[in-house]
Amino acid sequence: MTIDTRNDCQTIDIALPLDQETKIKLTEFVNHCNGTHYRQLPAWLEVLDYDQCRFFISRTRRGDIVASSIYRVLQSRIPLYSAGEIARGPIAISNEHLAQHLDDILQFVKQDICTLFVNPFVADDDALQVEEKLVNLGFHATTESGYYTHTLSANIRSSAAEQWRGLRRSTRTAINKARKCGLSVRLESESQAYGNFSRSYSKFARARGIITLSPDISAGIFTHFVDKQASNAFLLSAIVENSTVGQILLMKCCSQLIYEWGWTATASIEQKLPIMHPLLWDAINIARSENCTALDLGGYWMDRDNSDPINQFKLGFSKKIVRYCGQFEYVFSPNVQRLRSVVRKLGQLFDN
Repeated sequence: MTIDTRNDCQTIDIALPLDQETKIKLTEFVNHCNGTHYRQLPAWLEVLDYDQCRFFISRTRRGDIVASSIYRVLQSRIPLYSAGEIARGPIAISNEHLAQHLDDILQFVKQDICTLFVNPFVADDDALQVEEKLVNLGFHATTESGYYTHTLSANIRSSAAEQWRGLRRSTRTAINKARKCGLSVRLESESQAYGNFSRSYSKFARARGIITLSPDISAGIFTHFVDKQASNAFLLSAIVENSTVGQILLMKCCSQLIYEWGWTATASIEQKLPIMHPLLWDAINIARSENCTALDLGGYWMDRDNSDPINQFKLGFSKKIVRYCGQFEYVFSPNVQRLRSVVRKLGQLFDN
């Protein structure tokens, strides 16, 4: 199916898997876009289940790609309710092309789902402009999201010594304490380590009521993002007495690394052994070796003050706050959406 759009462009539903010619053109397009999130890269399609995905591109009559998006159907336990998601996308050469691309996608998916969720990976002033365009298309802001809107970003200094001086004193103390306790940090390079990470992180996540990481996704990240020559994923393990007591998984997005997933052992927390401090310090050093300009510290809760332990911990590395575009939803079926809201509220009532 093809939809003719304004500005002499067409939006197309591309068959999966992508052919080699399309991959080459997409690589050229992505390289011209500023700040493409890894969840919108062709390699991420290889991680996902094709049966739950569609891939859309908008291109000119000459064949130049101006926008693209990986669309995924979300699983739902609520009867009659179905939703789709474009995670950290779409991506486009301009905000105008992004809005035009989304307007076309609404026509593609309106018969299949009740709600479409989007959260383009744009920051600060660009985020405000994109949010305005989303509202003009009929989208509404929603707080139902597994993706943060605000984060702390640590600028990567030219040398480790300069970076060290820029850390908060208590952060340097925590890193030194971990070293004195015999904690070391190891960069993992084997597939088994990624499988173990999925199990450890998911156990940690279930205990805290957050989203788990499936073994298939973890394995897919290793297969399609880890490369001895030019990796886009980095798994760091904190080791004490030959035991892994914590890990973080970092993903590379253009000129920055993003701290996406992490866990720490309960016993180490109870012993007040600093684990995340040395892990993030090594993450900063990896970012420097990869010529990245920043490390995204994986979210910052604006509705909590700085006494929040997670916020306070991250502030030891940086106080620079970056705001990304929030999550927006387009509701095709208001009645089903209201039913979903009632079911969710009942579920929360029984959980309490």
